[in-house]
Amino acid sequence: MTELLTGLPAPQAEPGTPLIVAYSGGIDSTVLLHALSSLPEPYDHTPIHAVHIHHGLSRHADEWQAHCKAQAESLGCTFHSRNIQVTSQRRKSIEATARNGRYRVLLDYAQQVGGILVLGQHQDDQLETFLLQAKRGAGPKGLGSMQAISWREGIAIVRPMLQLSRLDLEQTIAQRNISFVTDESNSDTRFDRNYIRNEVTPLLKQRWPQIATTVSRSAALCAEQTALLEEVLDSRLSQLVDKDHALDCTGLMYFSIAWQKHLIRRWLETGNADMPSAAQMAELLAMPTLRQDAQPVLVLGEHSVRLHNSWLKLVRDLPPPPSKGTLVPADIQTRLPWWETAFQVSRPVVAVGHMPSIRIRLQHTPFSKKLKDWFKMWKVPAWERANVPVLMLADKPVAIILKDEVIYLADRPADLQIMVQE
Repeated sequence: MTELLTGLPAPQAEPGTPLIVAYSGGIDSTVLLHALSSLPEPYDHTPIHAVHIHHGLSRHADEWQAHCKAQAESLGCTFHSRNIQVTSQRRKSIEATARNGRYRVLLDYAQQVGGILVLGQHQDDQLETFLLQAKRGAGPKGLGSMQAISWREGIAIVRPMLQLSRLDLEQTIAQRNISFVTDESNSDTRFDRNYIRNEVTPLLKQRWPQIATTVSRSAALCAEQTALLEEVLDSRLSQLVDKDHALDCTGLMYFSIAWQKHLIRRWLETGNADMPSAAQMAELLAMPTLRQDAQPVLVLGEHSVRLHNSWLKLVRDLPPPPSKGTLVPADIQTRLPWWETAFQVSRPVVAVGHMPSIRIRLQHTPFSKKLKDWFKMWKVPAWERANVPVLMLADKPVAIILKDEVIYLADRPADLQIMVQE
């Protein structure tokens, strides 16, 4: 069965590197698991882990889980199952939410065992993905669809069956009399992919039998063009992005609008942020032209883009500090839920937020100022100021924890030492 695979699971894979198979029990993942389980030398002793995601969306989900466990163990594979809950989210389909949940589990498991993630997508899946991306108005990167080898969060993702058709897999299953499960939701044409698979693709193949092959070729060409473009973008971004992944607006403005768009998209992508819509891109392009005291914000999924001192910053918004102080014990590294910097104190203190208006005097400084004025001098972004922890002893402020340093205040006792995590 290994002749079905287009090559080794990954050129970089050493014998013994675990292969993590996303195993639903359907035809695609079943053929993949059987093929990998019979790899020739030197990969014949490669650990294979079959990871099954239990969505709980079907009344047959428990049966599918039991089937997958039995099949994996019969092939000598390690079986792992994980339950996830799929709930509807604003501006995201159930399809997208379920897919994101699956990838999260699979990537976490691959990182845990140090393995390569192997997926069973095939040529017909590639056709569907291309059509979905075209329907969404995607550019060359989106139309590049799926790649045989890609990387996500440091994990290699391999799709060794992209050159095989669904018919190839169905014939293999039938010839070898291998059992598999059928997900009844695959016939539900309310979902876009199912609609394309069941209603659109058959008509296209009836008119153009080789369309899956030719579209795969187009996807490969789009991916190749994207790779070349990203080489140039990465080179240019290296001159525009600082160590904190902030983007220099002054340098950005030297480029044409078309290049600015590409540079911003690549900057967001390398920061693992959602891609902007056309309207959101227009807002991003306008940000560098705003006044220095402006505080624009554009929300992109779990991230926000903000303007600060002529730099665009990609941030994850912090939760607000509690209304009451938080006790910080001595000699234990502490990371507050509402601040990024971990720190350790030599004696117990109380950490409070929402303090920009208090008046403080720094150690060895003869005058006092409002904390918000110190923040301006220290160039603390406006959106972070309410979250900056002020450490208190006996109701007196004694220190401030910034992102990478401690500011001691005049009332700090000599025996109070604070270390921040590098």
